[in-house]
Amino acid sequence: LQLTTLSLGIANQNLGRIESGTLWLTSLPVPAWVLFAIALAEYSLVNPFFWFAVWPFLTVCALSVGHGWASPFLALAICLPVTMALAGLRLAIETWSRMHLNYAQRKDVQIASGLIGMVVLLGLYAMMVADVLPGWAWTLADALPWAELPTAWPVRAALAPGMDMLPWLVASAALGFGLAAAGAGYCAWSVRGGFLIDTGTLQG
Repeated sequence: LQLTTLSLGIANQNLGRIESGTLWLTSLPVPAWVLFAIALAEYSLVNPFFWFAVWPFLTVCALSVGHGWASPFLALAICLPVTMALAGLRLAIETWSRMHLNYAQRKDVQIASGLIGMVVLLGLYAMMVADVLPGWAWTLADALPWAELPTAWPVRAALAPGMDMLPWLVASAALGFGLAAAGAGYCAWSVRGGFLIDTGTLQG
């Protein structure tokens, strides 16, 4: 939730407008899925929070169970499918918004996403530096089997010793790449009649 909303609200240059690079890409004689695959790669790789927070966190997890010098590479193998899945989700939300919402509504989505992302991020920071976790955090932790959910697969892969991490790594990669492909596929399908640009005309 935090990563997706923050990327929509802050990392996005302007959800209400189509960037010039996107307009240039739509003029090329290539299928829509190629354009969205390029955007997916950009969103996945140009993500500072992942490289400066998630990757180091997973590296430390792998180090703690004895993966040694292989830990950074293992963490990267775990991190990449996760960032691609979230990139696919962001791309799908952006494309749906641009095809179905007007300019003011898209700006509202961007502002709300940024606020939600910042509130969740600050809440996580507050819990990390707190001497004692609040009671509601423990209640929420006990409410669902968080360790069994697909969102926990990357962390379980990083914390599994030896070759025990392999099933979790494969499951995490399959889920991440599958969600990324689904997001790009939805985007290509949704613009099959043309890509809606700022002037209200279809291009591509």
